[in-house]
Amino acid sequence: MVLTARSQFPRPRDFDLSPPALQPAGLQRAYWLYVDAVAVIGAGYADFALIAFGRAAVVSTLSLFLPCYFSGTGATSNVVLGAARAGRC
Repeated sequence: MVLTARSQFPRPRDFDLSPPALQPAGLQRAYWLYVDAVAVIGAGYADFALIAFGRAAVVSTLSLFLPCYFSGTGATSNVVLGAARAGRC
């Protein structure tokens, strides 16, 4: 197989193409949409264990109140974001 390839393509360096010209004018809209999507998906991975650990490490709160804090902030953000989406804010 190698000998066949060598006989059909004796000079493989002829296949090298020059690199395309880059346009440094700015980034396209598709790029920023992709970056935003990655940020939202990444924020979705911040689950209860991560948030509870960070909250317990920063503020000395009883571990009994961490689930209440987590559910309260989730409910509050859902109401605020829902109202903003509906155009009420």
